[in-house]
Amino acid sequence: MTTIKSALLCIMSLDSKILQQMHLAISTELTATTLFANVQRWFQKFNSGNESLKNEPRGRLASMIEDNVLNTCIEKDTSQTSRELAKRIGVNHTAILKHLHVIGKVWKMDKWVPHELSEKN
Repeated sequence: MTTIKSALLCIMSLDSKILQQMHLAISTELTATTLFANVQRWFQKFNSGNESLKNEPRGRLASMIEDNVLNTCIEKDTSQTSRELAKRIGVNHTAILKHLHVIGKVWKMDKWVPHELSEKN
């Protein structure tokens, strides 16, 4: 990735006609939307004067799921799927799966159980 960033930084110092030709060449080669999105972000960054090639941390959205709410839902009915829990709580099922992992729950024998089994489970 650093090589692509360096190349983009060099490209930005070129003449506009050369830049347009290179844009055409690059855009036909880049079919992965994430890669193209990265190049667009780097272009904006370099264009604003920030020429650092280091990756800057990007924030993640804060969690919208309270672990105690999820635990309560599971305790009411341990056989609910992650999609059913997501619908009940009002979030994406992948967010539910991540939180279930965080609170130590795994899907075994058609129900959510603690990752570390005890005599009770």
